[in-house]
Amino acid sequence: MLKFGMPRIELLDQNLINQIAAGEVIERPVSVVKELVENALDAGATRITIEIADGGKQLIKVSDNGCGMDAEDLAKCVVRHATSKIKTPEDLFRITTMGFRGEALPSIASVSNMRIISKPQGSAQPYACCLHLQDSAVDRSEKVSAPEGTTVIVQDLFASVPARLKFLKSAETEKSHIRDYLGKLMLSRADVAYTFISDGETALATQGGLAIDPELALRNAIGAVYGSRAAKSLRKVNLVLQDFAVSGYVSDPAVVTGSRSGQVFFVNNRYIISPLLNKAVDAAVSDLVYGGKYPYAVLFIRIAYEQVDVNVHPAKREVRFAESNKVFEAVRAAVRQAYHSYQEPQGRAETGTANLETTPYSAPELNLRYAPSPAANAANIPEYDPMPIQPSAAVFPASNAHPLRILGQANRLFIIALDGEDLLLIDQHAAHERIIYERLKTAERRRDKQLLLVPQNIELGQNLNKVLQENAETLRQFGFEWQDFDGTLLLRAIPLVELKNPVEQFFRETLEDLSEAAGGRSLPEREDYLLYTMACKAAVKDGDILTMTEMQKLIADLLALPNYQTCPHGRPTITYLGRDELARRFKR
Repeated sequence: MLKFGMPRIELLDQNLINQIAAGEVIERPVSVVKELVENALDAGATRITIEIADGGKQLIKVSDNGCGMDAEDLAKCVVRHATSKIKTPEDLFRITTMGFRGEALPSIASVSNMRIISKPQGSAQPYACCLHLQDSAVDRSEKVSAPEGTTVIVQDLFASVPARLKFLKSAETEKSHIRDYLGKLMLSRADVAYTFISDGETALATQGGLAIDPELALRNAIGAVYGSRAAKSLRKVNLVLQDFAVSGYVSDPAVVTGSRSGQVFFVNNRYIISPLLNKAVDAAVSDLVYGGKYPYAVLFIRIAYEQVDVNVHPAKREVRFAESNKVFEAVRAAVRQAYHSYQEPQGRAETGTANLETTPYSAPELNLRYAPSPAANAANIPEYDPMPIQPSAAVFPASNAHPLRILGQANRLFIIALDGEDLLLIDQHAAHERIIYERLKTAERRRDKQLLLVPQNIELGQNLNKVLQENAETLRQFGFEWQDFDGTLLLRAIPLVELKNPVEQFFRETLEDLSEAAGGRSLPEREDYLLYTMACKAAVKDGDILTMTEMQKLIADLLALPNYQTCPHGRPTITYLGRDELARRFKR
């Protein structure tokens, strides 16, 4: 009779233990590159060369000029949990190195053939030590000729584990993963010179410490990784708090990508993946970048080591912040500050006041409509003091040689203008939204408001009254002023903006929007949401006919703003069609 039961419990042999650990640490060739390069950085290297063949499956070789190891340390470095980076439990909460577990080298050795060649800096010995490993065990050691530093050679990755090998992708895909990781590392440590060689050809390289200064080194690294277009559009980020700092660069709102692959974050110089920080950048640029597009961002966060836990995952790609809300707000504020303080680089903008020449133009075939009308004269367009116009050459290349000419209005929505031979289309609603939004922000800072000639009696229901009480301080900051008489509200003042709709409707819709925005949003986000809403409600609409004077005023006010390219929701305000682009569309 057969008896069924649990198998006997047996101790695993060390090689199998290492292979299990390798499954957590070594997922694919890029995992090997990551561990070896981070070891090189921890060793103080200033030059690192990475060579691969067949996407890293056949060969991975990492050479550095770091501190190196003598024969004794070389023998210990391949023993599991042998490390020079932590010594006490307290060290786990003050981790300053890239690696610290002592798992990487034995894990790699368990799934490959590996050689380690090392010579300490300043060694009196004329030779280096070389260790050969196979199946986690030291096969042999020898003395060889080699420069100071360390070289690790990994061959035939996962050859002893066919089940793992078959899950690897093509050589090109694996190479792409390695390049992506190295690109992020080059940004993290721009002071180091890197060379990445794939199948004998240099795929990526940076000058590192050869650069003139750290800022230039980082900008050069950004150019090497993301291209010159991104590097030429950088805005500096710099926010220093008592125990927290954010620095780095973000790209111009016009220079964006369709994914977040151009956004990288480093916490205490360690690259991390953080949806929290992605959302913080999104919140900072929500009114500058159109939905589905993302600016480049290379951000460095310095935080007390006790305030961040990097011991979340063996691959150390994830971290846990002790005060995530504080981190979110600091990053959002830092990025937003960079856009507020940005000045157009010399050469990208015309200085002085552009010559806005209003010339009547008749083109029936285009059905342009710009003639004055009672409806246009009745349009409530807020008045603004004229400001100098400094159009960006990248978006609005007006020049003194070709003064801007407004042609008229198309479909009661788009303002058409000419800059020399080039055509410009301006979305009147989006443009006016941006103007009002910026004015409201200024009014908010100054606590500006307009008193109503006739205060409005408003009956609020229970829900809206609750919203009012919960957000009273925010609403007063925007310019609302009221008195409460046993459930009946006497509205005395509103924000400094002209309205088409009745005041009561505007106030109710504002409360409703605030109620909708409250869930899951921080206070600054709710405030911005209200600004968007009020700007949208007060702006000229699709279908409003504008006079030539109104169109001229609208464009002048728009171009006086630093962030005129988009409306507060991130939609473009201006489309520029150059003569060459128009000719191309007509296949000329």
